Amino acid sequence: MKRNWFVIPAVILLFWAMFMSALRYSVSAALGEWYVGRAYVLRMNDVIYAENEMDMDSVELQEEMLSDSTLRNISAVYMDSAAQSIATGTLFMEPDITEEEEQLLVQTSEKLVEYGLKVDFEDLQEMITYGTEAMNSYVSSVTASIDEPLVRAAALLYLYTVRPFFAGILCLASIVLFVLYAKQHPLSRTALAMLGTGIVVIVSGFVVRSLSLSVTNTLLGRSVSISSMPFIVSGGLLIILSLCLLMYNKRRHNAL
Repeated sequence: MKRNWFVIPAVILLFWAMFMSALRYSVSAALGEWYVGRAYVLRMNDVIYAENEMDMDSVELQEEMLSDSTLRNISAVYMDSAAQSIATGTLFMEPDITEEEEQLLVQTSEKLVEYGLKVDFEDLQEMITYGTEAMNSYVSSVTASIDEPLVRAAALLYLYTVRPFFAGILCLASIVLFVLYAKQHPLSRTALAMLGTGIVVIVSGFVVRSLSLSVTNTLLGRSVSISSMPFIVSGGLLIILSLCLLMYNKRRHNAL
């Protein structure tokens, strides 16, 4: 008896893993630029602009600093700590971001050298420390004010399905199920299932982007646009993989 049910959980798990991974990346990138970035960058700029003349390059420098990947990493750390606090109903525990702070200082120093700017790096480190204190205070106040059961449930879901480790487990489980399904059916059906999953991931990205302004305004008190690009990349990878499987399956049949 053919086991058709393998494809259903495989598609669900694969979609959830790709969707949540893209969502985590998009949200941490958006928060990194709009909240975390300003907590650090605006303070560091006080030092930079005090010791150097401001010009058009200064604006470009600030944009580069705000889009730095280190800020996204810091945002992800705070998201994990905030989710832990909200899900368990406990006080917010300030995360250890020493490594991220050091990386931020290094990245900023490299940018300053590129622009030919000179800054007292001890003052710059002090501003980074102030930024961390501001983030701890802000996230602590936000988590303390959240008491809705739906948000608590979302935080719990985040803890156990969104973070990279759990997303990897979901992907691995979906691959195992797809392999089992492929043993019972033509490889083309597995490819089509992946193709459909990829398309749905991409579509969901545009839905998330369209809802991001209203949702973030409700939760954070400020509208933040969440990019759909990580969803497009994730869904695109699945589509490319599915097309490769279809081509492989076609060549295999032609060879026979």
